[in-house]
Amino acid sequence: MRLLNSMNIINTYLYISASPFFWASMGMITATAMFIGAILYNGDLKKISKALISIASYSFLLLAVTTNRIYSVISISGTDNPEQALAGILTIFITTIFYFLGMFLGVLVTKSQHK
Repeated sequence: MRLLNSMNIINTYLYISASPFFWASMGMITATAMFIGAILYNGDLKKISKALISIASYSFLLLAVTTNRIYSVISISGTDNPEQALAGILTIFITTIFYFLGMFLGVLVTKSQHK
């Protein structure tokens, strides 16, 4: 499929990372997740692994539904700009990665402070 080739994914990443406040938003997501990870899991790595599994499952389902919706619309109407079509999917993926990173860092910081 022409839409999901690797060049489109790279161009989509460049498209969304160039948008205003993208990196500030990713920093805020990471900071918020650090706070949540520190408060909810209090340095317990066993609990954070369960949380990461549940969030990964949710993210996978969200990506699957979004990809299906976008693919069906594009296959019917087509697109001249695949970067804009894929921007939502890649944003979900990147946001999930930054949230995982924040939660993990929050748990690690809390664990290191308890020692």
